[in-house]
Amino acid sequence: MAEPFLTTVVGSLPKPAWLLEQISMNADGGKQVHGRGADWILKGEALKAAQDDAARLAVRDQERAGVDIISDGEQRRKSYLTYVTMQFDGYDYENLV
Repeated sequence: MAEPFLTTVVGSLPKPAWLLEQISMNADGGKQVHGRGADWILKGEALKAAQDDAARLAVRDQERAGVDIISDGEQRRKSYLTYVTMQFDGYDYENLV
């Protein structure tokens, strides 16, 4: 019998509705603006506590699924892309080039 291989999750897991605005990628009304995306629902210490709770849920989900290498599901990031690009000058999320 072959040796089992390790499993993991790559990227972010869905965020709970109570943590991050739930918007469509095709939403109207200015919410989805060229990759900027949704905003956190809570602020300050309440946001940090909610992110901790969301990370605990993500870990539990992976444990129940039998994932070997577990992550926090990137519950503290709005987006895998904008988490990096928002740290630099020169990115315009309001206007397409």
